[in-house]
Amino acid sequence: MRRLFWLAPLGLALSACQPVFTTTGAWSDQPSPPVSTATSHIVATDDGRVVVVGGFNPQTGEPLGETVVFDPASSRWIDAAPMPEPRADDVVVPLADGTLLVTGGHGGNGVGQQIYQSTWIFDPSRNRWNRVGDLHTGRISPSDVRLTDGRVLLVGGSVVSKDLATAGAGQNPYQAVGSSELYDPSTKTWSTAGDLSLPRGGLALAALPDGGALAVGGCFYPQNQAGVTALSAAELFNPGTARWTSTRPSPEGRCSPSAVGLADGRVLVVGGIVDQPNGFTSSPRALLFDSRTDAWASAGSPIASGGFPIAGLGGIAPPPAPTLLRDGRVFLPAIQEGPMRGRVTTMVVGGQLFSPSTGDWAFATSTAVDFASRFGDPTPVPVALPSGRVVVLLDTVALGFDPQGRPPAGQALDNLSLTWLLLGANGVLLLLLAIGLLRAPRRP
Repeated sequence: MRRLFWLAPLGLALSACQPVFTTTGAWSDQPSPPVSTATSHIVATDDGRVVVVGGFNPQTGEPLGETVVFDPASSRWIDAAPMPEPRADDVVVPLADGTLLVTGGHGGNGVGQQIYQSTWIFDPSRNRWNRVGDLHTGRISPSDVRLTDGRVLLVGGSVVSKDLATAGAGQNPYQAVGSSELYDPSTKTWSTAGDLSLPRGGLALAALPDGGALAVGGCFYPQNQAGVTALSAAELFNPGTARWTSTRPSPEGRCSPSAVGLADGRVLVVGGIVDQPNGFTSSPRALLFDSRTDAWASAGSPIASGGFPIAGLGGIAPPPAPTLLRDGRVFLPAIQEGPMRGRVTTMVVGGQLFSPSTGDWAFATSTAVDFASRFGDPTPVPVALPSGRVVVLLDTVALGFDPQGRPPAGQALDNLSLTWLLLGANGVLLLLLAIGLLRAPRRP
């Protein structure tokens, strides 16, 4: 009988238990953007402003030219001059002088629409668009990165297939290109660079400290056939020769992953679509590539990087992309759907922070926002500011995240499954205690 008495304080402790874990950073509300940002490019300029530009109408597919600018210093959104040539599937790259480069993409929402070679520069300080040199090859959905010397590297993407007339229903009407180009801000012109070993789109690009870049992964669409293959190819760009050389492939093929170049020369790769026997799923694993040794290593499994089944390409919103912070850490936002009230859903917004020095992921403090959308759940888009803070946009909701902010002393882990598990364990202990009392011999 005495052996069961230790269950009593344990049961009482479990009945009052609430799981707690430490978190990092603090959230703040920001003014809502005046337009939907669900399909727009969202970038931070080098002087600290956030620009929302372009996108497309989710109902019609028509490109949008609207441009709005957020100034964190004044906490104000400002309507800016619209893009002269609205386009979709283009790229927007922040330049070192505080301007933005916009190029590539296509007009309209049908196959065969014009693919743009034109390049435009937007100057937020002057609210002005200026046209500069054209691409040598117009393309849709290329990959881009700004190199350490300020030039912009544009790689891959797709063009309309030469065999478009013979392509059947459900077949891919585009063909991938392997060419790359370099934009020089000093001359405002593009120059051709080397070709990839395999033409592809959906690859991740990351700048390296030596002035080069890493290209990893990608999507291969068989010509005039349905389906896609996730690629593991990895290549290094040499800025001196403007040529690509193959390096050790990724341990796992990924279509449309995200990559961030770290200060120590390594590259963090997260997310992306991987092949599965019964379809596709987003990869739950993070990887590290060391450009000094050409070696890959595991970097854990952040909760926001994926692991979800995908009914078809484009069937769900892509996992959030990571962003590099001023202190060298990487922030990966995450959202979890909460209770619904009519068309309004409470979304829990949080994420994780990766520390290159320790290789660990830490949880960010979470916050709750009410969200209403006609086009499904939002994908949180983080943009890191020179101040070290982050602005996170979820369609019509804007939040600020300070990774150095003081979080609550402890944060309740809002997990229904864990709550029921603790209640069940408590019930079993109390049941054992009651059985012991009933079976205990009575003293005369």
